[in-house]
Amino acid sequence: KKQKQKKYKEKNYADMFVKLLTVVFFLNILYQFNQSSSQILDFTYDGFHRPLTGIYLQGISTVTPRGLLKLTDTTQQETGQAFYTRPIQFKDSPNGT
Repeated sequence: KKQKQKKYKEKNYADMFVKLLTVVFFLNILYQFNQSSSQILDFTYDGFHRPLTGIYLQGISTVTPRGLLKLTDTTQQETGQAFYTRPIQFKDSPNGT
C-alpha cells in the first residue's frame, strides 16, 4: 500500500510539474506577444504649418502650433488621418524603377 501511495505522489508531482511548465510557457508567449505589439514607433516631422495646403485632415487629426501633425489621442483611444492631395516623388530615377 505504501508503494502505491509513493507512486501516486510521484505521478501527482510530475503532473503538477507538467502543468506548471505549460502555464509558464503560455505566459512567456503572452509576454513576448505583448512586448512586440506594444513597441512605440515614432516618426517626427515638424514642417506642417497653417494654412495647410494640399493636406486633408480627417477624424481627430490636428496640426499643433509647433507644426506637428497629431493623428492619435491616447487618452480616448481615437485616431485621425491625413491625406496629401499631390503625388510625392520618392526616387529620382531616369527609367522609373
